[in-house]
Amino acid sequence: MAIDDYGGELDPPCTDLLAFYGVYDGHGGSYVASNCAKYVHKMLLEHPAFPYDARLAFYDVFQRADRVVTAPADRSGSTALCCAVLGTTLYVANLGDSECILVSRAGRGAPYARTLLSQKHSVADPAEKKRIQSLGGMVVFNRLFGTLAVSRAFGDTEFKKPGKEYVSVEPNIVARPLTRHDLFAIVACDGLWDKVSYDDAMREAARLKEA
Repeated sequence: MAIDDYGGELDPPCTDLLAFYGVYDGHGGSYVASNCAKYVHKMLLEHPAFPYDARLAFYDVFQRADRVVTAPADRSGSTALCCAVLGTTLYVANLGDSECILVSRAGRGAPYARTLLSQKHSVADPAEKKRIQSLGGMVVFNRLFGTLAVSRAFGDTEFKKPGKEYVSVEPNIVARPLTRHDLFAIVACDGLWDKVSYDDAMREAARLKEA
């Protein structure tokens, strides 16, 4: 989803540049992903710390949203990657394996450069595997209990019990000051990144932008 005039939805409206972009990639069904697209950006706007402390707002909203977007009978889940442009700062918050790269160029004729602004949360990651095992969970063939490949996501209620939250909703949050050299960001789920490298995506997007 893309909301270029996100600040216009605040009361009173925000006069600084304020935009929101999000990708929610569902697994096991579409219920949780669809609800994320409905509620997460609205809950962020309503948080008392937003936009003044966006990092705190994102963290709190991800915890609260996990209870809003699920239903007792539904077992689906969703990764998430949310970007908020606040003035000259880009905030990126993510769960799971959706990723974001920021593409920059130091000037005409200079090469394009990219910076990864997200963290991939995979069950195969040693730190995530250790966290899961410390809770008594099992990782089989790089999947949680042999079924789920991501270690952080909304939903997946069967893997979230009191004291046994094998799937976490603690987001990775990055605040990146923007400069005049920063041109665009590419935000996508693993459907892109499993097939296309960061550099190939950067070059193709740059080509399309120049055209």
